[in-house]
Amino acid sequence: MSEEWIQLPTEEQKEQWKKEFAAMMQWANSLTEEQKAFLCDGGWYNNAIRGYLIAAAQYADFSDEQIKELLGGLRWAFSEKNKRDAEEISNNF
Repeated sequence: MSEEWIQLPTEEQKEQWKKEFAAMMQWANSLTEEQKAFLCDGGWYNNAIRGYLIAAAQYADFSDEQIKELLGGLRWAFSEKNKRDAEEISNNF
């Protein structure tokens, strides 16, 4: 039986990650609303959103059949709603 060890990041690694994260945040904050809408409405993140939805449904103990029904609704929403619609729905829930 082999033991596995977890090696914690060095201070240098943590500093590098902080710099990379700050650069990515600066880039994300520089996007216009039109660019954000393009990324969202273009389907670039649909698989990630689908994965989040499945994970949330599994966490909430949905049955496989309920998850499939939910995913059918998500497919409909992807085809019929845009980023602004989705934000409005979220804000009004």
